Amino acid sequence: MLFLVPSISLLSQTVRAWVANRDLPMRPLAVCSDPRATRKVNTNAFEDISVTDLALPATTDVAVLTERIKDAASDTSAMTVVFATYQSMSWLKRSRAAARSR
Repeated sequence: MLFLVPSISLLSQTVRAWVANRDLPMRPLAVCSDPRATRKVNTNAFEDISVTDLALPATTDVAVLTERIKDAASDTSAMTVVFATYQSMSWLKRSRAAARSR
């Protein structure tokens, strides 16, 4: 599934909401230029990591995206959701082209 948003801020908020409220196993992938979009701001000095932090931070690296999408395609135990900004669509297109050429 592909979920597009107009801004990095909205992407960050959306990923957090989906992860926090999911009913099914989900594999979220984020595509944007700011890897901090998938990190929670630590407001509690005793909290080392948030459960809403993604295991895979946001990226626009074509090789990384291609590998993550390939891994996600082979994982049938969870729904894969790619969260991306409109501006990141070109990176998804490049990643798809790279995957097809392998």
